Amino acid sequence: MAEGIVCDECGAQNEVGDDFCGQCGAYLAWERKASTDAAAPAPFEEEPEPEPAPEPVPEPEPEPEPAPVPEPEPQPEPEPEPEPEPEPEPEPKPEPEPEPEPEREPEPEPQPKPEPEPKPEPEPEPEPKPEPAAAASVPIAAAAASVPPATVAAVVPRAQAPTKAPAARKPSAVPPRQVKRAAGPLDAPKPGDLVCPSCGAGNAPGRHFCRRCAAPLEAEPDRSLPASHQAAAGTRPKRRRRFRVGWLVTLIVIAAMVWAGWFFRDAITGFVASAADRIVDSSARNPTGVTASSSADGRTPELAHDGFSDLSWAPAPTGPAVGEWLDATFDAPFRLVAVAISPGASAEQADFLAQARPSSMLVTTTDAEGATHDLRIKLADEPGPQRFDVGIDDVVAVRFTIEGAYGASPDTHVAVAEVEFSGR
Repeated sequence: MAEGIVCDECGAQNEVGDDFCGQCGAYLAWERKASTDAAAPAPFEEEPEPEPAPEPVPEPEPEPEPAPVPEPEPQPEPEPEPEPEPEPEPEPKPEPEPEPEPEREPEPEPQPKPEPEPKPEPEPEPEPKPEPAAAASVPIAAAAASVPPATVAAVVPRAQAPTKAPAARKPSAVPPRQVKRAAGPLDAPKPGDLVCPSCGAGNAPGRHFCRRCAAPLEAEPDRSLPASHQAAAGTRPKRRRRFRVGWLVTLIVIAAMVWAGWFFRDAITGFVASAADRIVDSSARNPTGVTASSSADGRTPELAHDGFSDLSWAPAPTGPAVGEWLDATFDAPFRLVAVAISPGASAEQADFLAQARPSSMLVTTTDAEGATHDLRIKLADEPGPQRFDVGIDDVVAVRFTIEGAYGASPDTHVAVAEVEFSGR
């Protein structure tokens, strides 16, 4: 059968070096001592067996008979007990004095010194411990009758200090404290062991309590790598090249932006240009030629861009004059940011109301490639310039076509006082 310690509480088998049971956490020091005591019978255990025989402790009671209480006063003289030890050397000297010695027989009175011996008797509840003192006192009393008093005095102090008795009391009266020792080099956890969260000692996988501090164990294996997975000494770890997903995501985002920019390039360009039109200052652009579909007497098309608001162009037909147009051409393409139209014959209110005014017009722009772009505008019936944003690139010609008029009658003509162009 394998050597070990059997727990008295649960009967579990534990290793020899364990301090606590692995199943119930009981302290195993007592079982270890019990096993060692069983292996080597202690002499002090056999002593208590004969001790009950000398139970007639009353024998020391006759001692107080020759111990008169008043005579302890001379005891201070024997207090230097270490001095009587050299006295046994001159023992031959007291031999010629045997005659007076019987008179000194009452000197056994110093035996009351054993009176402190009754003090240890009440302290140890187990009777066997004080009995050695009583047993020792009996032979001392017998020896006192045959041996000179000097020898008796020397023997008595030795019997007063039984060293073995207090040593035997400690385990019985006060049990030793359970000391939790820290984990040492031998307790270091091995691969697969359960590591104690309290002291760090390694324990077998089947244990529920630490073998060193009795702390509860959780099923948490050692986090250290097994020996098979650890790199050998002198080896250098290989550099692991990981594919970075961030680069792939970045490339996808860039490609998506390029594709969206190409697909929506016209809209993006127009948005950027419109923003620039509002931020960048534009300048006035003057046409190189102004023509019209028809003109009334003294109302030529050049008057629509002469810089005076009291002179105007008017088509030849009276009434609404729908479909009549005014055309302006430029010598170089430019970005047409906006146009400004001053309806009516004059900026003066009376002259303004005397003639018909355009209410809506179609603005047609032609770029350098010949493409046209239409923009319908609605004018307010009030004198003064009215601005309209256009935002067309590479414009080389602009046409204004009348589509409606205010105050038109068979006796009035639709008048346009001024047209202006802003570009960059």
